[in-house]
This record gives sequence, structure tokens and C-alpha cells, in this order.
Amino acid sequence: MKVIPITYHSKKYPSNIYSYIDEVAGNFDKDKLDLNDNEYSLHTEYSHMKRKLDNSLINKYEELKNSHKDFVPQLWKNKKWAEEFAYFIIDLVGENNPPKIIEIHPPFDDYCKTFDDFFEIYKIFEDIILSKIPDAQIFIENRCGTFYTGGKFLLSKVNSILEFLKELKNRKLRLKLVLDYPQVFSAELIKMDNIKLEKIISFNNSIKEYIKYIGGFHIWGKRKKDASSRWTPHTGDLNTFFSYNNDLKKEFLNSIYRTFEDNQERYFVPEVNSSEEDLQSIVYDLIEAGIEFPLNKNNEDYKTIISIDWVNHIPYFRIFDSKEGVKLIEIIGIKNIKVKNKKRCIGIRNLSNNERYICPYNNEVKENETQCAYCKNIDNFKYCVMCKGSNCKNHSKDSLSYCKQKHFIYLAYFQGGLIKVGTAHNTKKEVRLEEQGALYAFIIVDAPSGQVARMIESEIVKLGIRESVSMSYKLKNIIVTETLEEILDRLNIQYKFIREHLSPDSSKYLLDEPVHFNRYDYVKSISNRIGNKLTIQTSLFDNDYIIEEIKEVEPFIKNKKIIYVLGNIGIVEYNNKYECINLKKLLSWEIESID
Repeated sequence: MKVIPITYHSKKYPSNIYSYIDEVAGNFDKDKLDLNDNEYSLHTEYSHMKRKLDNSLINKYEELKNSHKDFVPQLWKNKKWAEEFAYFIIDLVGENNPPKIIEIHPPFDDYCKTFDDFFEIYKIFEDIILSKIPDAQIFIENRCGTFYTGGKFLLSKVNSILEFLKELKNRKLRLKLVLDYPQVFSAELIKMDNIKLEKIISFNNSIKEYIKYIGGFHIWGKRKKDASSRWTPHTGDLNTFFSYNNDLKKEFLNSIYRTFEDNQERYFVPEVNSSEEDLQSIVYDLIEAGIEFPLNKNNEDYKTIISIDWVNHIPYFRIFDSKEGVKLIEIIGIKNIKVKNKKRCIGIRNLSNNERYICPYNNEVKENETQCAYCKNIDNFKYCVMCKGSNCKNHSKDSLSYCKQKHFIYLAYFQGGLIKVGTAHNTKKEVRLEEQGALYAFIIVDAPSGQVARMIESEIVKLGIRESVSMSYKLKNIIVTETLEEILDRLNIQYKFIREHLSPDSSKYLLDEPVHFNRYDYVKSISNRIGNKLTIQTSLFDNDYIIEEIKEVEPFIKNKKIIYVLGNIGIVEYNNKYECINLKKLLSWEIESID
């Protein structure tokens, strides 16, 4: 299944997708078009809301101007209306290049009662349009939702769409249907809080014999602000639309893919009024389902730091080199790192083997991001990070398999007296603590699954134990001033408190004795070495750094040797002074050189 993407409301597709057609508004309150150099699809009056019906163009057409109910336009009112509508569009286009597509909308059934009535009126419109714009493709969209009273859209529900396609098949017209799937959900009153797909899948099976007469489709999201609020159309993505049920989302998209298996190109409009990220998430969901977009794969040569990995207590930069693939470079001992002005997607973590998948499109990302919309969309681990042990939103087989494996809960101690609770997968029991930069830790719970671990963790948090430590806190508390005995006393007090207050269902997973994780001696030795010669630096780049105005970023490390890493914090030595930096800020930047 191949699609031609149409740009909606100037929102950008992912950088690797080529779009050359814009959707342009041509409703009855317009008397001129807002065009650029791209080809365009003219989205004509759709009768959702009241119009002013008073401008230099609409005033020329008496039937168009007077065909309304309380100023909501009545489309396809009669043959005179169709004739004036055609000339309205021709006048609106004027001396501009003609539209590639003209998208129209159905009438209401209180005055246009059958498709025979509609086609008899519509034929006049098509004949006039094609005489003036002979190459135009004409699409009609199924509709649901309007302020009009007294009638409903003629083309709306499943049965009406099927009837329309049967009728269209018997007529020699240029017209095709552009299928708006979310409006089918609305027309059929499918409950968004408990979506059942049987009707949609049956519908797709029924329209399969008519796909020759379907020229495109619209897909967009719905979203709730919270559980008690109403669903907002044209916002969010398919994750919010299907309440994060990945299996349901895939079932829906696979049904569409199976329906349109004729290798014909169709137009696609993502009617997303929220963010570009939502739009791109929908696009990449379609790609994952096998729907083909015209792609511009980036074949530039580059290398990017995609993660900080700990192997046998040694920290490494994991670097993706477009020529040489993935390699590890030991961080301690690095003296120079020179970065460019671009950032690239770092890909995703593969839960099945704990490796990272490289972004298949080599996508660039914005300055405040590390993942592209595609990788964010397929990165199921984000649901695990948010999980509290109930109401699982992750339906990925890899994720569920990962969750069913043994997990541990730890109490991690950070200089300054801060203790936090956290969870770690069986394969990352100590690695997770090194990633966190813990000074010392007790591993206190051996849970049979991630779900159980998250539930117990939530219970411990409710007892008053913190579940996070900010980077600013860690940066300001590098120097160790406490003795190991003081640290152990505080951890033991907290551990005893948890044992006494944890529920019986959770207590049964407590270890008889905590397993100790000890980095105290090493961190203390570094702390003694740097003493009062440490300068705190919380950013890699100068405050006045603006990526759009600088072609190349100055090296953030130049002749400054990295001597120590604690979690994501690095300490560099130069001129008998020491500087503390957040190495995580380096992720996804393109690297020119590193040695």
C-alpha cells in the first residue's frame, strides 16, 4: 500500500519523507488562496460551523450565499447550487496554478435524501470543473460532526459509505471517496474508552471490492486531558486514540493495510491540529504497518554518541559510525571531543537483548531531543518507565517478556544524605546503580516480575522514600564528606523502616539480608584528589550557544582529560584544576573527532 502525503496546516512530516502537496483551505469565507510554490489540494466548504457568507467572492453567487440554515452552509442544495459552486472554485483559483485535488463534502439528508439526488446534482459540478481544470482529481469525504440542525450528512455511517461506493461504481465520474477513518468511528458511535474493532474490520472487508473508487484517506488522533474529561478530536496520535493499547492499534492498521493491497498510490492527509510530533508518530505507525511513503533516506557520513554504557565497572561511550557501525570507546582518558552543529536520533533500546537499535532513517532531531518521532513511537520501554505496577499500557511482546523476568528493588545512597528507591532488571542489577551514580546501595527486594517490583516500589514511595534524584543535586554533591559508617547507619535505618511498614503481600519478597553495592572507596579516593579544586559546570555549551547561528560548536573538551565518571557525570582535569560536567548532554550530537 503506497501513499502520497499531503501537508496539513504546514506541519512537517519527518525529514526523511517527501511531501510536495499542501492542503489549502477553500471554504466559503475565503475570497483568495494562500499558496506557495507547492502543488495543492483544495479543501472546500465542509459545513461544520457557521460562516459569515459575506465577502467579495461569495456575494457573486446568490444560490451559494442563500443556501444555509442559521449560516451553516447547505451543500448540494440543487443544480443551480452545483453550477455556482463550480464557478466559485474557478474564481477562487483565478490566475493561480490549478489544484491537483479538489476535495468536496456531502450534503445533509433533510433536503438531499438519496445518492441518486446527489449524483444528479453533482454531475453538473464535475462537468464544469473538468472543462476548466481538466486534470483535477475530485474527492468527496465522509463526514460526521456539525452544528447543522434538522438533518445529518448523507455520507457518514458504514452503510451509507458502502451504498455510496456501490452507486459510484455504476457511474462514469471522476469522483472518488477520500475515507476519513476517525469520522467513521464517530458516526458509528464507537466508544473511545472501550474501542471494539469488529465493525471497522467488517467495514474494511466490505469495501475491499470498491477500493478502485477510494483515492485517499484521512487519519488523526483523539486525546483526553485526564480520565474525567472529554475526547478532543484532531489532537494526539494513534497511541492516545487507542488508549495506548498497542495491539488494538496494530489490529486497526493491519486491517487497513490488508484492505488496500492493490499497489495503487493513494493520498494521505493527517488532520492533526496538535503537535508535529503527534503527526509524525501517526506517520511512523503507518510505516510500521507496511504502508509505504516516499522516503528520502539520509546517506550522509557521520558519527554520534548514542549512549553511556557500563561494562565491568568501566564507562564507555557507545558510538554509531555510519561507515563502521557501533563501537565502544572508554570514556576515562579521553582528552578531546569536538562536536558539530547537528543532532541525530539515538535509536531505541531493545528490551529482548538490552542492546540499542540504530534509527533506520538516520533522522536529525531538534536541539532539545534525542529521538525522532519514529523511534519514540516504537520505543515501548517508555511505558515501563511510567509504570506503577497496575494498568499496564505496554502491549509489546518484547516488553511483556522483559517485564515477566526477575527484577530487583534497591535503596541507593547519594552524597548529602539523599536515599532513593528504584528498580533494576535481573541483567542490570549493578549496572543500573552505576548508571545512577550511587555512592552505596542496598538491594532489598527480589521480585518475580517488573510489575510486582513496580507495585512494591510505589508502596515504598508512599512511605516517603524518594524515587528520583536530579542531575543538579548530583552535580552539587560530588565531594564525599560522610564516612562509610554514617552511610550504612542511614541505609539501615531506612531499610528497617521499610521492613516494618511494608504490607504483608510485599514483605514476602524482601531479601533476608540486603545485598550491598559499594563504590564508596573509589569515589572517596577521587573526592580526596580533587578537594577544593572542583569547578561545577552544568552545561556542555555556553549559555549563548544557539545552534541556528553557529556552524560548528567549539570543542566541549579540549586538552581536558576525563579522569573519573560517576553515573552520567564526568570530571575533567586541566592545569591542576577539575571541572564537573553532565556527559548525558552529549548524547545525539554529531561528533567530528574524539580522542
